[in-house]
Amino acid sequence: MCIRDRFFFSCSESDNPTSPAGPNNSDIKILVLKDGGTEDSVYSILKKAGYSVTVGQMYYDFDGKFINDYHLIILLNGVDYGQYMSDSVEIRLKNYVRDGGTLLTTEWMTYSIYNTSNIYTTLREILPSLYDGDYAYENETYRKMLTHPITNGL
Repeated sequence: MCIRDRFFFSCSESDNPTSPAGPNNSDIKILVLKDGGTEDSVYSILKKAGYSVTVGQMYYDFDGKFINDYHLIILLNGVDYGQYMSDSVEIRLKNYVRDGGTLLTTEWMTYSIYNTSNIYTTLREILPSLYDGDYAYENETYRKMLTHPITNGL
């Protein structure tokens, strides 16, 4: 039996893996929030895989409108990472995830959250990672938060 959960779907071993009864990639709507440098590559890869992709505005200009029109939101902030989202948009993203939406960020989001104490305070609640290192291109360690609901059972 194949199971679809908002964005992902999986099938059991008894299913025919060559024809799963799941969604087509083109049925999955993805919003890419720009960072001013990586969105073209992300768009190209996802579009080539057949996904329905919209490249939105710069992540720090995102107003959260039409957020529920997408199965996945990719928040890129690896190039222009010195800007931040408004608190109201963070709350919309948190509610989007709570209601079943999928949010994908980069390691720069983890760096931004844990390198400063007063930004992304709402997103910090839903992103199950910690940052332990510095911005010197040395070895960095990311630890799984064992008590976070998303990581339960891992």
